[in-house]
Amino acid sequence: MKITIIAMDNLGYNDFIPEELKKKNIEVTYIKLYNNRYKYPNILYKALNFFLKFFFNYNLKRVHIGKHLIQRLEKLEIQDHILVIRADLLNISTVIKIKKYTKNILANFNDHTEKFPRIKKVAPYFDKVFSFQKNDVDRYGFNFLTNYSYIKEPYIKDSNTEIKWQVFNVSRLDSRVDILEKISKSLNQLKIPNRIIVVGSNKFRKNKIHNLEHTTLYMPVEEVQSLIMKSNVMLDVVRRNDQSGLSFRVFESMMYRKKLITSNADILNYDFYNPNNILVVNKEVSNITKEFFETEYQDINKDIYNKYTLKSWVEKVFDL
Repeated sequence: MKITIIAMDNLGYNDFIPEELKKKNIEVTYIKLYNNRYKYPNILYKALNFFLKFFFNYNLKRVHIGKHLIQRLEKLEIQDHILVIRADLLNISTVIKIKKYTKNILANFNDHTEKFPRIKKVAPYFDKVFSFQKNDVDRYGFNFLTNYSYIKEPYIKDSNTEIKWQVFNVSRLDSRVDILEKISKSLNQLKIPNRIIVVGSNKFRKNKIHNLEHTTLYMPVEEVQSLIMKSNVMLDVVRRNDQSGLSFRVFESMMYRKKLITSNADILNYDFYNPNNILVVNKEVSNITKEFFETEYQDINKDIYNKYTLKSWVEKVFDL
């Protein structure tokens, strides 16, 4: 079987997918488009791209990505499956061309249409569409698919690992900064050590940061993993109140046997939910108490954990 994975992220979470497929003796091609993303030669090109997008619906970045992608696919034999992650970053014309190189073209979105409306435009051109957002599944007939645990077994704690903070989080610098500030303030009042990092260069938001750590350097998954190990509790804050999809932070808390504080209320509907392990913070951030930190993490049932592993994920996506 021949499978191609096409992804755009630079954080490393998608890198685990081809590795899992190779364990099944599948011939895998991994096209990481971020490494070949378009870069403006100068500020004039940036202005030109704005003009072209606004008046002609022509995007230099998407055209560049499309050309590179088709050049890569032309060198391959016909694929049994091609999976595109973040297909909304492609032109529809590119998606149509991709279909010539596969028997089955798939899309996976781990964001929702309210934030990225182009998902609705490109989705009809795929044989099968997966989404972690339940609202989009119901509205558009997508197939529901959560994110995944990228390690096979829950991590066994190393007694030699030094715990530096009770609570840890790293997030992009965006609209979540307000609630992150509230949570950090609440934790500080309770004298709960925490390290909350926001990543980005938005100057307006940066000026509003008081209790948070700021960096402009994106953290690869390996660096995030090392920081997770030094905490007892993970923090997960969704961008929108209507987001139901579970972020990778949720699954990392399961993988590394860490408690979780989250703003995603839909987690209450999952079979792994345990109030001892998971605290759903309210809008006012008034329900964080010391008691939550005073009990140990309780392991979840192994059969439940296995449902959310990458192994189960690839088997569902590719009908293995």
